[in-house]
Amino acid sequence: MQAEAGDIKSMYTLAICYRDGDGTKQDFEKFTDWLTRLRKRIDFNAKIKSILSFQDRPESELKKFVQWVQASTTSGSATGCHYQAMLYREGVGVEKNLNKYIE
Repeated sequence: MQAEAGDIKSMYTLAICYRDGDGTKQDFEKFTDWLTRLRKRIDFNAKIKSILSFQDRPESELKKFVQWVQASTTSGSATGCHYQAMLYREGVGVEKNLNKYIE
């Protein structure tokens, strides 16, 4: 299912189906659940865009951001680990390394 895979349009459409009872039983709990998932997905996409926007920032800002990500990863932050994976995937502030991205 595309909504389960994180497709934003499909997530919204499914939420509306549950709200209106279109093609399924009307279920406001599922409607709310899908809207919450949608909001989190949109927030996630915004974080990715903010990471990638660092490519156009001065080297000093990029270096500080990479240091922050590495420090938060070392402290066990899930968000830091996520950011670090994105940096390796895109090669932003670090050498692009898909093996480290997958770790």
